[in-house]
Amino acid sequence: MSDASERFLERLTQSILPNHELAAHARSEVEARLKPDQDKALEAAAIRLETVDTSKWKPGWTKWVMLGVVLIVLVVLGLVGMQFASLNGLMPDFGGPSRDFGRVLAKKTTHLSAEERLLLVGDVSKSLGSDRAKALWDHDPANPAYFEDYAIAYLSNRSKLPPDFLETAEKLDPENGWFHLLAAAVASKDAVKQVSQTKQEKESRQAPKWTILDQLRMDEALSLFEKGCSKARIQSYETELLKRRLALLPEPEDFQNSLLNISYVAFRPTYSSKFIDLAKAVSAQAAILAARKDSSSFRALLGNWVRFTKVQLIASPMNVIEPLISRVHLDQPNPNFLEAAKEMGMAEEAVLLDELGQKLKKEKAERNARKSVAADELIELHGAVLQGLTAATLLRQVANPPELTLAHLTPSRRTDHALYARGLSWAMTILLLLLAAALATYPFRHGELCRKLSRRHFSLLDCRDWAILLSGGVVLPVIYFGVIRYLTPLGGLEWSVRSTLFCLPYGQFSLLLLLVISTSLLLVQSRMVGRLDIYQGLSGVSKVGLALTGVGYVALPLLGLSTSKPLLMPVLIGGGIFLGLLLIWLLSLVIRGVFGNARHALERQVVARLLVPVLLFAALVNCVAMPLLHLEEIHWVKQDSLFRPDPAKPAMTAFEARVAEQMKAELLEMMSPLESLER
Repeated sequence: MSDASERFLERLTQSILPNHELAAHARSEVEARLKPDQDKALEAAAIRLETVDTSKWKPGWTKWVMLGVVLIVLVVLGLVGMQFASLNGLMPDFGGPSRDFGRVLAKKTTHLSAEERLLLVGDVSKSLGSDRAKALWDHDPANPAYFEDYAIAYLSNRSKLPPDFLETAEKLDPENGWFHLLAAAVASKDAVKQVSQTKQEKESRQAPKWTILDQLRMDEALSLFEKGCSKARIQSYETELLKRRLALLPEPEDFQNSLLNISYVAFRPTYSSKFIDLAKAVSAQAAILAARKDSSSFRALLGNWVRFTKVQLIASPMNVIEPLISRVHLDQPNPNFLEAAKEMGMAEEAVLLDELGQKLKKEKAERNARKSVAADELIELHGAVLQGLTAATLLRQVANPPELTLAHLTPSRRTDHALYARGLSWAMTILLLLLAAALATYPFRHGELCRKLSRRHFSLLDCRDWAILLSGGVVLPVIYFGVIRYLTPLGGLEWSVRSTLFCLPYGQFSLLLLLVISTSLLLVQSRMVGRLDIYQGLSGVSKVGLALTGVGYVALPLLGLSTSKPLLMPVLIGGGIFLGLLLIWLLSLVIRGVFGNARHALERQVVARLLVPVLLFAALVNCVAMPLLHLEEIHWVKQDSLFRPDPAKPAMTAFEARVAEQMKAELLEMMSPLESLER
């Protein structure tokens, strides 16, 4: 045996001492595998081991570094996970648990004054919305707007109005008929019932028949309705209060805060649907007055209804629900009004009502036939997920929809991409940690001798080797992915994540994860062959893995072609097949590692040990990427002025307010001939 071999074997087995028997066994095992005439390589390996042994860094320092990385990664994962959990809680209609928006906002608005906080969220120490709203009214008991707000919350919680509602309203706002109209709407619930009509009767707009279920409730509702309409003004304070509230909402910093503001508006108590019951009672009363030939009372009823509907439509918040309710206000009693006018010979009223009925029928038919709008494809291909669920539906509600351009859609779409990327990075980090943990336990699959020898061979790699592994296995694939994502159209950022059925972001991130793993593995195999060329029978770099990884780098940008509809399915199918092949190759290595020939146990243990720090570094890179993606998300949220609430036009989003404004304009135009009938 040469001096170089002796020096190498002595240095390699030194850490196994004082177990001389195990050291001797290790020496014989290694000596049997050494290649002949490798003195130069053996000398270099021995020097490397001596350098490690005499270094001021203790041999076990790498464990502490890796443990520190794991702790950092877990902290970041926990923080980001908490953000996503909070985000899920803000979407009860999308599968998340219901969330107390008041308490969430209270924590974000500590800078507001006491009255401003009461206006925005009420007294959050109370659980019921009506109790929270009452605190605002108690703060200023002479304010009718605050009383109205309390009454609406009370109605939402208890399906009835507060005690002494009308008496209090008369004291606070005696000239305002809105409070009596709200009381009329509540009283009319279950007062009448429409007799079922055939399809032909509905299509021909025949006046429905009505059954009086509760005469006392109906009389009370109609009496309150007449009294409310006889007041000097009909005014709801809801819109002005909502404007003030929206002005107090915190400026959205990211998607979570933006969604919080939208949810705050979306889940506020509402009362408009209560007036549908009143519309039924008014329809039944029109039929009764026609049977009595009471033209004077009918004219008063019709005038009051026109005035109320117009005022309610103009003063309501800028959301699409209010115009939809106003459509019902116009459409529900119209056939009964028309039939009554004809029966009592009121020709002028009959003509106006018939024209209104024809307009409503035509508008409904056109709306139902409006299967698409000009912006449909634009929204589908370039809109954010929430836009895709709502924007096209909103636009179909109006004959002349407001303009929607690619520039309008860009901020919210890019917000989506940043949010999805952060979520996928979070999932990738979890998978990398799990894989690193599995590889860290792999050496325990074999005996103590193999485990100690693999740990010793781990030390043969120097700083240059680790620079190659970390940069080539992690940094370069990530930079390559970033260039494709941000500097080429193949990253899909100009397209909605929905346009490829969510497959493009999931596919590219999945491929990035597999490429990081496969590239790191190939580099580990390459460096190990370079350092352990002194041994016979090394497996070397996998040619199959090299080919699949090379194809993977080509496939990553090609997945971006899925944004083209004709290529969508072929690209998705081809990408899925390739991802499957790459995954099968990696799984085959795992199976061979667990059940393969023990002759290659040392080699596999060394590979496993070398991969652990590389995968932990990849997890750390992901943890750096997540805050950067969050900053990207914040940037685009601040650029978005269309798909968030606008205090000047209170609605869930400024876009909804635009649509609602057009809906109101179209309905008011339909109603304009009826102005002569107003009281």
